Amino acid sequence: MPQDGDWYVLAADETSIPAAGQVLAALPKPPHTVFVEVAGPVDERPLPAVDASSVTWFHRGDDPSKAGSRLEEAFRAFELPEGRGYFWIACESGAMRRIRAHLLERGVTADRMVTRGYWKLGASNHPDGDYGQDMTARG
Repeated sequence: MPQDGDWYVLAADETSIPAAGQVLAALPKPPHTVFVEVAGPVDERPLPAVDASSVTWFHRGDDPSKAGSRLEEAFRAFELPEGRGYFWIACESGAMRRIRAHLLERGVTADRMVTRGYWKLGASNHPDGDYGQDMTARG
């Protein structure tokens, strides 16, 4: 992640919480907004290097078909702050692609996003190399 941001937004599901912790530890100290979607409260884990008040936990329940739905809602409601900001998003591949497309539609350029599809609903052995970068025609 670039180090010159005025703010950062990180979004993860339970599969990418460890990576989100590493990213947070490597970022400078400007404001961070962290969205994490898990099945329920029992799945919440502490994230290092970030004030707990900066983390919003979303509980989607046990229905795997809802994977990423709460993260998508969070991004649709998110007000983009002023200044230079960056996004790091790692979750179910389809949700990541929808979130990425939404941000592109809102004018966020592709160079301001790091996106990773860690897994894909309905697929086994999905490679975690889905970066959604074939959607950058407008970014």
